[in-house]
Amino acid sequence: MPLARLDCPHCESPVEVNVTTVTRSRECPSCGRMIMLQFTTKTSRVKHKALLTNLMEMGEGGSVAVMAKASSRPVVAAQPASSIAVAAPVKAVVPPPARPVAVPAMAVAVTPAPKPATAQVLVPAADLPPVMPRPLEGDLRNRLEHDPEVKSSARSLIWGLGIVLFLLAIAVLGKTQNWWDEVARGWEVFHATYMKEQLIPSAPASSGSGAERKDGSDSGAPVKASSWNREQEEAMTTLKSFLAAKDLDERKKFMRDASVLEKSLKDYYSRQSDGPVPFSRVELVEAEPQGPHTYLFAVVDAEGNRRNAMTLRPEPGAPYVVDWGSFVLYSEMDWAKFMAEKPTRPVYFRLQVVPAEHYNYNFPDSQRMLCLKLVNPAQKGAPELYGYCVRTSTVGRTLEYLTKKNFGEATAMIVKLRYPSPEESDSVNQVWIDEVVTEGWIARGY
Repeated sequence: MPLARLDCPHCESPVEVNVTTVTRSRECPSCGRMIMLQFTTKTSRVKHKALLTNLMEMGEGGSVAVMAKASSRPVVAAQPASSIAVAAPVKAVVPPPARPVAVPAMAVAVTPAPKPATAQVLVPAADLPPVMPRPLEGDLRNRLEHDPEVKSSARSLIWGLGIVLFLLAIAVLGKTQNWWDEVARGWEVFHATYMKEQLIPSAPASSGSGAERKDGSDSGAPVKASSWNREQEEAMTTLKSFLAAKDLDERKKFMRDASVLEKSLKDYYSRQSDGPVPFSRVELVEAEPQGPHTYLFAVVDAEGNRRNAMTLRPEPGAPYVVDWGSFVLYSEMDWAKFMAEKPTRPVYFRLQVVPAEHYNYNFPDSQRMLCLKLVNPAQKGAPELYGYCVRTSTVGRTLEYLTKKNFGEATAMIVKLRYPSPEESDSVNQVWIDEVVTEGWIARGY
């Protein structure tokens, strides 16, 4: 049990009493009266105290255990659980001169025999010099700059920030240089060329007598041929046959929905020749642009002009056909005739649509009305029209969505137009947009 040495406030005799971690009283061994003691410990902060102050431990005999070094100030080695602070009422009374004063046991001299620098020695508690907290050297910034953990975290943050900036730069550069489109197109070609291979029989081999075998059985091991290449070749052959047809009847064999488009074909070829379409070459633009078994080709003439042609397989096992309407960019009425007659009934056109801000006395309300510039792609240099619709209508919301999706660029559409009544407007180049048939120029029956 730890002991505390003090003078009894009643009989003034030096006594040693046991102390505990709770506040209580102890009986004086000399006079028998109770001595009020107050003792506290803070075990949770012993490590912090050990860095700033000397800690003392009173042993059973009342001596103090101290770790001392020869060349520096004493450093206390104490057990945390036994660190104490004693507060007791002490009455200051001068002892009579005739009374002998007992030497405390804790004032025992240190044995002069040499000891190691870290050995324990017993010194009086009163002789221990006061130890004041010493502040850390340098300012906070200098200490943080030289802290290994802080430096490691800073390096990690710098590397992470550099990687993020590098990836952002690559993404922006790839977007501006159209790298991702090229990568996607290359992957499509690779996937179509090397990932869709099927085993097909090789060419018939000659028999031992020199006669060819017609069934092709046992003609050798099967070889790999790309189904994508085979279908592309079939689609391109259909397109070339469509272009080389000598008249309309022969061209119908390679067209989609020829019977449905009978009226449109008759109207178009009443103004155009139905003979062969001259071209210098056919190039593949995109494989599977509208799903499996669809191919988009560019037909290039001798002058370098390009016209897109879509070929597709309408159903499994059927031959490839050409979408005639998107190839010739057919519209229900001639552009000049439409502007001259100003029909008030809806007429469908294949157009390019661009957002515009053309408001005047006929259509002044820009908050309520949506304005779009309409360009005829079939006739270069043709006059432009301005189409209007109510923003909150189904047509208005559809057009606003499609134009915003393409970031204000020209959007290919099939739309139905009509002129306002003479009471609404007398303008030649302002029309109503009645309906959006589809985005793009490919639609069945048009």
